[in-house]
Amino acid sequence: MGSTGSCPGQLPREVTWLGAAPARAARRFHLAVALRELARRREPVRVELVDGNAVTGTIEAVGSDYLELAEHEVGEARREAAVRAHRFAAFAAIAFVSLLPDRR
Repeated sequence: MGSTGSCPGQLPREVTWLGAAPARAARRFHLAVALRELARRREPVRVELVDGNAVTGTIEAVGSDYLELAEHEVGEARREAAVRAHRFAAFAAIAFVSLLPDRR
């Protein structure tokens, strides 16, 4: 036990109120902001979908509820000749987005 009387992984006793989770629209907004920053930086990413499929590439554009990804080989720069396909994914279909291991 620490000096606050709490166990690791638990909130200190002083915390008596937690706010509600952000509304769905707010979460979607925050996701869009983060994805736009990755697009601006041209960071290669891996997009895991809720159906279990995954794709790697560079985010080209981010709308209010979707992203466009230029699919290319891991480790290759996003060049027109390297792009195999352009894919669109609704935010509702995305499980998570991660940076590729060599970019962390």
